Amino acid sequence: MKMDRYKAFLAAATSGKFYEAAEEMYITPATVSKHISALEKELGVELFERTPHGVSLTKEGEARLPLIQQIVESYETILTPEVQEEKVLRIYTAPPPSRFGLAEIISDFASEHPDIRLEIEERRGITKAVVAGECELGFVGTKYLNHDILQCITMKTGRIAAIMHNDHRLAKRDSISLKELENEDFILPNPEVGVYQVYIDYCKSCGFLPHVRQMAFRDDSVLFYVSNKQGVSLFVKEMFDLFNYNDITLVPLEEELYRTGALVKARNRHLSPSAETFWSFMRRRIKK
Repeated sequence: MKMDRYKAFLAAATSGKFYEAAEEMYITPATVSKHISALEKELGVELFERTPHGVSLTKEGEARLPLIQQIVESYETILTPEVQEEKVLRIYTAPPPSRFGLAEIISDFASEHPDIRLEIEERRGITKAVVAGECELGFVGTKYLNHDILQCITMKTGRIAAIMHNDHRLAKRDSISLKELENEDFILPNPEVGVYQVYIDYCKSCGFLPHVRQMAFRDDSVLFYVSNKQGVSLFVKEMFDLFNYNDITLVPLEEELYRTGALVKARNRHLSPSAETFWSFMRRRIKK
């Protein structure tokens, strides 16, 4: 069926890999390759450049991408009953949701798909909920994901900087190296918060193990301790801007260190049409 060729083309275009496109369609990579080759033969052009690391669209492929998207969307509209209730998609997110940039994601998705209403629920134990089928999709940290049972779309959620009281000796600098904080007392998130280990590992990569003086579950608690000169910490600028601490300075790090997150789904489980639409939306968003 030609529609399978078009769907394989879209899946490969958004993922950049035939094997990931195959997982999306629940077929083999060889079948994806077969669909793409058949479509290229039919159109008389090469749609993808193949490399050892994946595939990317050629100019001919880029030109045909919006047209094929319209064909597939029109086909799926034909199969959908004309009168239907509002579609609701519930997605779990690890706290705090602000670190995943969900405000912008929700707004952009609503503009593109006004027929699907997103409900974002802040929860713990998201990976277990996704695997158990309690929810289809979840936003989580990336540190300890089991890729054997989960499929992930990884995204950078913000570049890490140092925060310190305005009176700190390094607070007036334009930037510092993380190594310069080696002898400082650190305020870090509690180990139950996934980013704790991320910060520890970044410090280790710079040659030291941080002396952790205080730990806190909430970002505002970390800021409270820093504001009271209990130590320094690591923070993402986009999140720091959400708070109003005039006595704390955020100093960029010379190292390019990022907090990362992921949208996850259970591997080899079919998504509902609404969840599949959001998954594809996020794939396109990450590739921009």
